[in-house]
Amino acid sequence: MPLDLGNAATPDSKTLQKLAVITSAAGGRVVERRLRGSLGDHLAAPETLSQPRHRLPRRYPLPRPSTLLLISCNPISSGLSVCRVERRPELSVQELALTPFKFRGILEIKDLRKYKVKVSRRVSRMRKLILHWGRNLFRRHCYRNKNLVSSSPMPVFVSNVLLLMTSRGYSTESSSELPLDLLRIMKQRIIAIEQKNSYLQQQINQEVVSVADYSRANKELRELESSMELIKRLRSIEKEIDGLKSLMSDCAEDKDMSNMAAEELEQALVEERRFQHLLLKSLLPKDDADERDCILEVRAGTGGEEASLFAMDIFKMYEKYSQKRGWNFDVIAIMESNIKGYKEASGTISGPGVYGRLKFESGIHRVQRVPVTEKSGRVHTSAVSIAILPQADEVDVQLRNEDLRIDTYRSGGAGGQSVNTTDSAVRVTHIPTGIAVAIQNERSQHKNKAKALEVLRARLYEMERSRLHTSRSKLRAEQIGSGDRSERIRTYNFPQGRVTDHRIGITNHSIEDVMEGECLDVFIDALLLQEEMDAIASFSSQ
Repeated sequence: MPLDLGNAATPDSKTLQKLAVITSAAGGRVVERRLRGSLGDHLAAPETLSQPRHRLPRRYPLPRPSTLLLISCNPISSGLSVCRVERRPELSVQELALTPFKFRGILEIKDLRKYKVKVSRRVSRMRKLILHWGRNLFRRHCYRNKNLVSSSPMPVFVSNVLLLMTSRGYSTESSSELPLDLLRIMKQRIIAIEQKNSYLQQQINQEVVSVADYSRANKELRELESSMELIKRLRSIEKEIDGLKSLMSDCAEDKDMSNMAAEELEQALVEERRFQHLLLKSLLPKDDADERDCILEVRAGTGGEEASLFAMDIFKMYEKYSQKRGWNFDVIAIMESNIKGYKEASGTISGPGVYGRLKFESGIHRVQRVPVTEKSGRVHTSAVSIAILPQADEVDVQLRNEDLRIDTYRSGGAGGQSVNTTDSAVRVTHIPTGIAVAIQNERSQHKNKAKALEVLRARLYEMERSRLHTSRSKLRAEQIGSGDRSERIRTYNFPQGRVTDHRIGITNHSIEDVMEGECLDVFIDALLLQEEMDAIASFSSQ
């Protein structure tokens, strides 16, 4: 049943926004669509579709996206969240800043000023916010400074919905036009790639070529293969567009032929913009470690026993999140506290693109709650440090025996008959750096040693990556998502039931869902989007 919109006026053409990025609650894949057209397929499972498809009126032109707004529905907790938009001048991009409220049968949006909705100049004419919920579809129109109270409940099966628009004219929507300066730079890169590809082809086809030169040229050609396929497809579409334009000029008197050519030209332009976006993403710098597995390290910080209990909760949160995404989670080592919390814990997470998705989780996670050891009911603040390390192979990090000191000792703590009876615990120290790793979880000394060497390789690999990255960019600490472990990145406030990520200003009021690994994607997706937008901003400034 749709919401009662009261006497809400129909939006004019300049206030209607166009971009809807819908994140499936089940698959987590981002699907980009215009608001114009059917969205039902992305809002519910196919078997729930029974109502006729709704379409926005064709008389509303769809302007270029210019602001950033998030409306997120959690189908499990029935919670609706509304984002406010903020801008960081030093990054020249807009950020998400989530201000959620709980849904309890009646959805109320009192005043958008209460939620500090900030918009850029290009969208200052927005008047109200209208939410129209149906069984499989909702329509949104943006207004400002008007009250709206709905009278019927919101369906809980609807997936998370992101309304994403940027302040620099760039959109993640594949059908939106790229800025002219970005197109100019991209065309220069395309010409350079084509020239390099032609040069490498000539090298390979020479009658006399050394084995080393042939191998090097062949390797570089493989790296350019995906970009060249997109470039060839883009060139083909550009030729098709030129042909359609000439056909329209030749057949100006034939209306039927001209209309057919105009329709095909419109489709070709949409296809051209889609391949331009794909090519732009392929030209952005990539982190080679994003596709690697990772090692999760959790350490209790300030806060005593309460910090160790929260470290256990955080460790289990990532374990549940990994299971929900179909990743393999294996415990490496756990050092328990006196009240069964975790002083330190580490584990390996294996799966496609694990490190690339979790790399921004590194940092200080702060918790505010009443500890179980507190009798007076006071709220305490504790901290836990999280480290996400890309897993390194033996080829990446060479460990020489003369650089290692291996100590064995008897394991301690709970563990049955094997505790304090055999020298199964292993401590491996890397002498040049002083890094030490101690493992005692396994009964076998050889297994503990193998795990310790695995963790040591990951730490050395991350140290080298950080050193190279710091030398290449002195501004890393000033950027969002730096992952610096010295900064507080997230706060878990249990009395208020909220989780806030301080790097991007997102707040989620379903802390129980976050601790169960349900809502982590809200933060991770926003951070990955911010990384992509920063990369595009850096690309356009070159």
